[in-house]
Amino acid sequence: MEYQRFTPKLFGETALATGSDPQISQFGSALAGTFLGTTDPATIQALSAWSSGFIGAVTPSEQFPPLPETTGVLKVFSYLINMLYQQGVPVWDSGTDYYTNNFCSRNGKIYFSNTDNNQGNDPLTDTTNWSDYVTSVISSSIDGQWVSSYHSLSSESGSGLFIRYINAFLPNDNYNYLCQFSVNFYDYGDDSGSMYFETDIYQVGNASARNQLHVSQGNKYGRHNSNVFTMPVGPERYVKWYCTDANTSREFALVGYRRLGTNS
Repeated sequence: MEYQRFTPKLFGETALATGSDPQISQFGSALAGTFLGTTDPATIQALSAWSSGFIGAVTPSEQFPPLPETTGVLKVFSYLINMLYQQGVPVWDSGTDYYTNNFCSRNGKIYFSNTDNNQGNDPLTDTTNWSDYVTSVISSSIDGQWVSSYHSLSSESGSGLFIRYINAFLPNDNYNYLCQFSVNFYDYGDDSGSMYFETDIYQVGNASARNQLHVSQGNKYGRHNSNVFTMPVGPERYVKWYCTDANTSREFALVGYRRLGTNS
């Protein structure tokens, strides 16, 4: 059976948690003696009754938990399902126990667990228990293959010198990369001046490549791609460009790269 995708709705989203007779409440709070109205999923499941299920919330006079508590339970499940559909890969949680090859996301990157019982280890800093999926799996399989990956580096107007660091847009694997850049431009002046783009690629003060993009007088708008440059290994890889026409707006972007089979 193939399940059809639809937009999920949050169960209990409009239930009220206010007053002495709330419509949604903390699971097990009635039996505990303080009927607590709340819409917060973490608070709903905070009492020990949550772990034992409905039996942990059964009141002496009734063989079922109060309706507001049942609403709270279903909202937690609905909340987690909605979050999973929205995020695709759930955000890392310090209290979750991950096992080998379990996935999570952290600061826009995807990681997979290298170990079992992996709890409380931050993927951003722990390279023993976690691996960057792009670096470890995708990058290792694309050596020599061109990757189209559009990343906007800057949007600005006017003339001047502009510098942008690009390490965040390349796999962090200590390899050299061939990179290509593009500029989208629009001349909102009188076309009396030409646009001149000079692009350099650097590794910590060592100029390794240089390209000049010249847009002739009379062009109102367009897009130009640079030549392909070797981006050497380095902690501060960046590009800089210069534009002489003050009456232009531009977007400068990294449009693709290819890993080289050397890290020297």
